[in-house]
Amino acid sequence: MIEWREREHEDIDRRILNNVPSMAALRNCGLVKFFEVPGMRAQPALLQYLINLWDIDLRVFRVGDLTLALEIDDIYFLTGLSRRGAPINLVGKRPSAVSAEALLAEHGIPGTALKSGKISVSSIADLPLQAVLYSITRVAGSAATHQVSKAQMLYALECMEPRVFNWCEAMLRNIITQLTNCRKGQLKDFGYGSIIVSFFLERVPVFRPQVIEVERPTRREPRMRQWVDIMARHGGGPVFSYPAAFFQWLEGQIICIDDYAYSGTDFRNDPDMVLPPGGRWDVDLGKKKCFYHFNFYEFFGIFVQMYVY
Repeated sequence: MIEWREREHEDIDRRILNNVPSMAALRNCGLVKFFEVPGMRAQPALLQYLINLWDIDLRVFRVGDLTLALEIDDIYFLTGLSRRGAPINLVGKRPSAVSAEALLAEHGIPGTALKSGKISVSSIADLPLQAVLYSITRVAGSAATHQVSKAQMLYALECMEPRVFNWCEAMLRNIITQLTNCRKGQLKDFGYGSIIVSFFLERVPVFRPQVIEVERPTRREPRMRQWVDIMARHGGGPVFSYPAAFFQWLEGQIICIDDYAYSGTDFRNDPDMVLPPGGRWDVDLGKKKCFYHFNFYEFFGIFVQMYVY
């Protein structure tokens, strides 16, 4: 069985949520929305079922006779992470003349040491920096979310400048790698269970609970929030789970895919979704708005053609 590995630091999360400088640090680097989504209770049987649907050659899910690709838009709308900014590699090495020991000596609590060559997040003296580090390990799908590599520490320090990274791109790349390695039997720990479960609940209606009313999120909430709420790790009220009978029932169902799952979600001009320096959500054209990268002259030409014809 695949192991569901995600954050387990509710006590630290509460401290960060109640700490204004920490939340500001997360907001300034595009991580705050994802951080605010609580942990989902593990659904190991469902996760195993979904990973078994993964096609390691085509890198898509095979759902019945259909294929379902996980794309950058899915990550963006599910998590609320920034998809604009500098590229980032959260699992590789990063050349630097500064050693991990030196980084810990500068930013850590006096007397702390590396553990297996990594920095313990709890050994960092600054709580806002801790908040960013915990979030980076979660974006990276780390099995040990309480430790960071030297490369992750360097990225976190850049976040404090602040700097916005393309978190969505990095997460998508890591999810695909973990799905493939788990399907091949080369990896047991999967760090994105709540995202993959939320993805299927959004895109494949047959997986959605039929007996629990799901409250629709507001237009600026990450879409995974609604599914985490009914499967929260430490939530009150009814908690939905997937028994063995569900998978037997599923075999006889007609499968369809929702191509408009994220309609109604709109992060534009959201103060929690900051842009990199020089980036703009839209351009004012009188009372009208046009999208980022919108070509006004191309639109005007189409309008003229429509008027002529």
